[in-house]
Amino acid sequence: MNTSSSFVPRGLFRDREAALANTLVLAWTCTGWFESFALMGAHAVLLNIAGVVLCAHAMVLAAYLVHEAAHQTLFAAHRAIVSPHVAVPFRSLYSPPKHWSVLGSGVLLGMWMLANFDSAINYIEEARIPVRTVQRALLIVLTSAFLIYTIAAIGWQYALPVEALAKITENGDGGPIGAIARVYLPPMLSWIAILVVISSAMAGLQVSMTAGARTAYRMAQEGHLPRVFGGTNRYHAPWVSVVVIGAIAIGFVWYKPLSDVTFYYNTVVVTLALAYMSALAAFIRLMFARHSFGRAAAASVLPLSAIAVLGYLMYSAGAEPPDPKDKYQAWYIGVGVLISGVLIVIFGKSPRRSAVGGIRHRGVPTP
Repeated sequence: MNTSSSFVPRGLFRDREAALANTLVLAWTCTGWFESFALMGAHAVLLNIAGVVLCAHAMVLAAYLVHEAAHQTLFAAHRAIVSPHVAVPFRSLYSPPKHWSVLGSGVLLGMWMLANFDSAINYIEEARIPVRTVQRALLIVLTSAFLIYTIAAIGWQYALPVEALAKITENGDGGPIGAIARVYLPPMLSWIAILVVISSAMAGLQVSMTAGARTAYRMAQEGHLPRVFGGTNRYHAPWVSVVVIGAIAIGFVWYKPLSDVTFYYNTVVVTLALAYMSALAAFIRLMFARHSFGRAAAASVLPLSAIAVLGYLMYSAGAEPPDPKDKYQAWYIGVGVLISGVLIVIFGKSPRRSAVGGIRHRGVPTP
C-alpha cells in the first residue's frame, strides 16, 4: 500500500493510492480561492490581475472536483447515502401514520428545533431597514432549515432503523447524532457532527438569553416590569436583565440536569405555543375592534385554525408523550407559564415612563 495514504483519514477517499494527491489538490483549491479575493482587494494592479487569474484557476479546479464527486470517483464517505444501509422505500417516508396523534410530538419537535430563530426579531432595532434585513433573513433561514432538516431526516432513515435510533441514549458519545455520523463519516471525522450539535446548541442558548434580556429591558421601559429590569451600564447594555436571565438559566440546570432534556423540550414548546396562541388571539381581537364583522371574521379563520392546532399539540404532548413517565408534564408546565404571566401582569406593573424621557440612567434618557 502506498505510504502516502497514511496521512489522511481512513475511508475518506475512494482510492487510498490517490489520497495524498486528492488532499493536496483540495487544499490548494480552497487556499487559492480565498487568497484570490485578498489579491483582488489589494491596492496594486498587478496583484489584482494575479488575483483574477488565481480565482479563475481555483474555480476551474473546483468545478472538476465537484464533477468527480458527483460521479462518486473522489470521496467514499457519501456512498452510504447512495447505497443505504436500511432498505426504506422513499414513498414510506411520507405515508400517513397509523395514529395521527403522533404528529403532535413531531410538530412540537419542529417548533423546538426552530425556537431560537424567531428570537432574532428582538434585534430588529439594530437594523436600518428591518424589512430588507431581519424579516428577509428570517424567511431565508427558516426555508434553508426546512430543506436541511428534510434532507437530514431522509439520510437518517437510510442510515439506521428508526427502532434502533429510538433506543439510543446520550452517554457522552453524541447519542443518535453520533451513531448516524459514524455511519456516514470516517472514524476520524465522526466528531464533526457532535461539534456541530454542541456549537449550534450553545449559539441558540446565547441568542435566547440575549433576546430574553432585551425583552425584559423593553418591558421595563414600557412599564410592564419593575424599572430595575431597565437598568443599563455605561455601555447601554441591560446588565440587570442579563444577570437575572442568566441566574434563571443556571437555576433550571441545577433543578433539572441537562440529561432530562424532555423537561426543557416541553418547557420551550409549551411556552412558544402559548405565546403564539396569545399573539393570534390579540390579532383576532384587533380585527374585530377595527374592521367590520364580515371582514374580521374572514381574516380570523386561519388564526383560529392555528390556535386549535396549537391547542391540540399541547394536549397531545401531555396526554401521549414519547416517554410514559413524562405524562401530563407539558400540562403542568403550561399551567406554570400561565401563572407566571398572570403574576407579571398583576405585580409587574411599574409607573409608566414619562412621555419626554423614558427611563433615565445616570441622568441620560435611554434611546
